[in-house]
Amino acid sequence: MIRNYLLLLTGFTLFFTGCSTVPTQDSDGLVSYSDGTETQEDLPLLPRTTAKRAWAEKSNPLPPPPGVVDQVAPVALDETHSAQKTVELKQVAPDQIDDLVRANRGKVLLVNCWGIDCGPCVEELPHLNKIQNQYQKEGLKIVAINTDVEGRHAEVKQFVEKNGFDFDVYLRAPGSDTKFRQSIDSEYAADPYTLIFDKEGNRVATIADALPEEAWNEVAQSVLTNKPFPITNPDIVRLY
Repeated sequence: MIRNYLLLLTGFTLFFTGCSTVPTQDSDGLVSYSDGTETQEDLPLLPRTTAKRAWAEKSNPLPPPPGVVDQVAPVALDETHSAQKTVELKQVAPDQIDDLVRANRGKVLLVNCWGIDCGPCVEELPHLNKIQNQYQKEGLKIVAINTDVEGRHAEVKQFVEKNGFDFDVYLRAPGSDTKFRQSIDSEYAADPYTLIFDKEGNRVATIADALPEEAWNEVAQSVLTNKPFPITNPDIVRLY
C-alpha cells in the first residue's frame, strides 16, 4: 500500500512539474536533465538512437550493417595505397568545431560524423575517400569525426589504420555525447550526420543519412560549382 502511494505521489509530482527534469542518457552513461543538470547514473533509459535500425528496415543500396567491427572488411582503396600506415587521431571537443571550420576556410568542407558499429557509416566511408581524392584539387576537404566513447578509441584507431583513409579523422573528446551533438546541430540525433560548409565557412547543408557513391559524387559537384543541391528530401537534407 505504501509503495503504491509513493508511486502515485511520484506520478503527480512529475505531472505538475512538467518536463523540467526529464532525463536522457548518452552513450557515455552521462544522464542529462532538461533543466541543464547532469549526473553519472545508471538509469533504465533507452540507449542513444542510431541510424542502424532505421537503415536496416528500409530499402537501401548499401549492404547490411556488420554485427561487430571485426566483421568489417578493409575498404578496397586504389592501388596508390601502400601497406597499413600508423596514424595519430586527435580529439575534438564541442567548442572546437568552429575552430575546425575556420582552419579550413578557402575550401568546401565536408564534416562527417560516424560510429564504428554503425553499418551505414562504415559503408559510406570509402565513398567519401573517393570523392576526397577526386575533388581535392578543386577545393574539397573532408574531415571525419568518430563519435564513439573513449573506451573504443583503440578499435577506431585500428580500423582507420587498416583502411588507410586519405581524409583527416578526429575522435570525439570524452564528455557528454548529447552536448557534442547539440553543439554541432540541434537536429543531430544519430550517426551518420554530415555538415557541409562553403569556402567562406558558411554552413550550406546537413545530411542526416548515409549516401551511396553516386549521390556523394553529385553532392560534391553541386557544392563546388554552386549548382542546385541534388537531394531535396527534407527527411535527409536541410539547406541553409
